Amino acid sequence: MHCIEILNDPNINQLRFPNSDRLYPFNTNDLDSERTVCINDNAVVKHFIFRPLEFPVVAKTLEIPIKRRRVNEEKLKKLVNEAKILRKISHGTNIVDFYGYAIDEENVWFFMEYMDVSLDGLYKYFHKKIGSFKSEFQWTSILEQALVNIAVSVLDGLDFCQKQGVMHRDVKPGNVLANNKGQIKLCDFGHSKFLEDGN
Repeated sequence: MHCIEILNDPNINQLRFPNSDRLYPFNTNDLDSERTVCINDNAVVKHFIFRPLEFPVVAKTLEIPIKRRRVNEEKLKKLVNEAKILRKISHGTNIVDFYGYAIDEENVWFFMEYMDVSLDGLYKYFHKKIGSFKSEFQWTSILEQALVNIAVSVLDGLDFCQKQGVMHRDVKPGNVLANNKGQIKLCDFGHSKFLEDGN
């Protein structure tokens, strides 16, 4: 059975972007690859430009789970659950925007807002900068302000998730993103659950 038939989701392979009422059908020819953001055990995250709008996006791709030449429906539905969670909460101020998900012959694609750096990367940047200055006073003051903003934003994001009935369950520096506007947003809801489903 085809993956899309298994999922029975009318919103699959349809992308919606900010400030546009139009739905765009998923087409890899519309994506210009910029760079690979990260690769982990089961996912590749890349920065693309969506050509019809000249709009930056991030796409997380995961291989379609196949066992004994058949699609593992349970694991596939778990991936789709992540999409449902993102769809429900991505309008939150401190949650990364979600533009939709798609399936091709090999992968599940999650399209999300482009952010500039993870908290992990930000820490490494500041750590390197502080080490190159003789006087740490100014940098200490900047770091304190940044940490307050980060802490408040993460807590606001988690509070919003809880009010929407979602538990993140994987908060770590790599899953907290920042952009050059100073916005802090939570990402990666692959381990998340709807609270009514239990923990």
